[in-house]
Amino acid sequence: MNPEQDTQQANSQNLECLGTISGNCIMVDRIRRSIKYPSQTRALLRKGAETMQVFTWPGEEVGHVSQPLSNVLNKLLVGPTGTVSTELNTFLGLQNPPKTSYPGIIMNATVFASPSPTPSLTVILMLFSASEHSAEVLRVFEESNLKVEIIEDYRPEQCFGVPHALHVEVGQRAVPGKSVHGCKTPLLTHQQKAVQFILELESPESTTLSTFWSSSTCDWLRQAFHHIATTGRTTERINHNSQGSILADDMGLGKTLTSLALILTSKNVAESFANTKEQNARSTLVICPLSTLPNWEAEICKHLDASLTKYAVYHGEERKKWTAPDLWANDIVLKVYLMKARQRIAPIG
Repeated sequence: MNPEQDTQQANSQNLECLGTISGNCIMVDRIRRSIKYPSQTRALLRKGAETMQVFTWPGEEVGHVSQPLSNVLNKLLVGPTGTVSTELNTFLGLQNPPKTSYPGIIMNATVFASPSPTPSLTVILMLFSASEHSAEVLRVFEESNLKVEIIEDYRPEQCFGVPHALHVEVGQRAVPGKSVHGCKTPLLTHQQKAVQFILELESPESTTLSTFWSSSTCDWLRQAFHHIATTGRTTERINHNSQGSILADDMGLGKTLTSLALILTSKNVAESFANTKEQNARSTLVICPLSTLPNWEAEICKHLDASLTKYAVYHGEERKKWTAPDLWANDIVLKVYLMKARQRIAPIG
C-alpha cells in the first residue's frame, strides 16, 4: 500500500455514508436556454449568504438549491460564507483532515438536467459524515421534514470502503430512546414525535384541524363539502371541529410500535372515559387485515409488558368465548376488516 492509499484508509476509518437526498436547483436564466437534452454533471456546492449555490465543473454557476434543503445544507457545511463542499475522494486525500465537534457533512453532488416538460435542474447529494455525528446530522434533516434515502445497492468498495449507516441503527445507538410505561421497547425520535403529534390532535382543546380547515389551502375541499350538503347528498350537519390524525410513516419505521405506545400513553384517559358511562369501554379497537393479525399479536407480545396490558383477539372460534364486559375489560381488542363489515357493530355476548 502506497502513502496515498495509507492516507485514504486512515481518513475513511471514522466515516459513514448516510444516503442520498435530492432537491430542486433554481437555475440562472442563461442555463435554461441551453438545456436541450437530459444530462448529468458533477457539481460542487458553495455556501452563499442566504442560499447554497451550485457550480458545475470547471466552476460555472448554474443556480442555487431550493428551500428548505438549502438552509439545512448551510447549517451542515462547516465554515464561513464562500466555503465550498468537499467531495469524498478529496477529503480522504487530505493529510490533515479538519476535526470538529460540530456535525458536518461531506458531499458528492450531481446535477441532473431535464428539458421537458419545462427545463429543470435537480441536484442529488450523496452524504457522508463522521460516525459520531451521523445521528445528529440525520436529525437536522428530519427537523426540516427532509428524508435522507438509504442507498439500496450501495457498494462500499466503490467509496473507498466507507460503510453505509442504516438509519434505524444510528438512531438506536446514538440517542437513548424514550421509555413509555408498560412498553419494553424505547421509542426512537420519530416515534416520540408521532405519539406527541397524535395526542395533540386528539385533544378536545386542539384547534389545529379546524384552523387548517379554515385556511385558504382547504378552499377546494370546503367547496366540495358545501356542494354535497346543498345538493341533498347528506342531511347531517358537518362538524369541522373534529379531532384525529393519520399515521403514515414509511414501511419499516415502526408504525405498529408507535400505535401501541400511543395506546399505553392514553390508558388513563381511556379509564376515565370508561368510568363516565356504563356502556363506555376502555378498550382500543384495532381493525386490521387478516394477514396482519398475527403480526399485531406478535408485536404486542414483543413490545408490551403482559402484566400491565391486556389484549384480546376477537376472531374465529376465539370470539365465541367473550362476553361484552369481559371483552371490553381489555386494553386492546384485535379484529379483522371482514368480521367488522359482516357484523356492522352487532351486540357481543
